[in-house]
Amino acid sequence: MATKSLAALFIIFAFLFQSACTTVSDAKAGRGTGEVRVYPRAKDLVWDVVLDVLSTTDLKIVSKDKDEGVILAKRGMTGFSFGEKVAIFVEEINDGAATRVELVNKRTVSSNTDAADWSTLLFNRLDKVLM
Repeated sequence: MATKSLAALFIIFAFLFQSACTTVSDAKAGRGTGEVRVYPRAKDLVWDVVLDVLSTTDLKIVSKDKDEGVILAKRGMTGFSFGEKVAIFVEEINDGAATRVELVNKRTVSSNTDAADWSTLLFNRLDKVLM
């Protein structure tokens, strides 16, 4: 009896885990919902700094397109998190006098409250270099 209950619980958990998972595409689709900063710097410089800052984290770059201004990154499962997906949008504004950076941070499992807050961490590091 206990074995059947345990098996049923496992199946329910697996279903919920599968249905609540996000992908890097979900993070990219979240454009317009993330945290935003504007830096008084050219897009090329900001792009390079974003990549440098990412290289100092546990995030792995999945794809980057400088022309589109989109960087997709992820971190796999850790002891505290099922992982995170991050989309970074780098956009020239004010005729090149400034650059808008938006960070969309998605948890792999939406109910995972221990996932890293990449927006705060990345913006703190970007602010130090670009402000």
